[in-house]
Amino acid sequence: MVVSPLREWDITESGIAKTLPGESGKFAPDAILFATNHFEENKELLSPIVDVAKLFSSTLHVAVFVDTDFARAYDYVYNNAELNHYIAFLKKTYPEVSF
Repeated sequence: MVVSPLREWDITESGIAKTLPGESGKFAPDAILFATNHFEENKELLSPIVDVAKLFSSTLHVAVFVDTDFARAYDYVYNNAELNHYIAFLKKTYPEVSF
């Protein structure tokens, strides 16, 4: 996960917000990218990324990556099908998060 420098974050008792340099307004990340190649369904492992998405009401984008040095056409077809199945699982398991 990539996070901007901590000095740009306004952490208070009521929540966390990010302030752009030179601006007084606050904003939260609109989207978070979750890249995987394991299609992990263990809720204990997924909770941290899902909790961050919930905290900021962010859309969670899921991407699969492959080692392009060794991947074959079959791997891309397989991963596309698995990614569709995985996103359906995530939507069903975490209906309060936008994927």
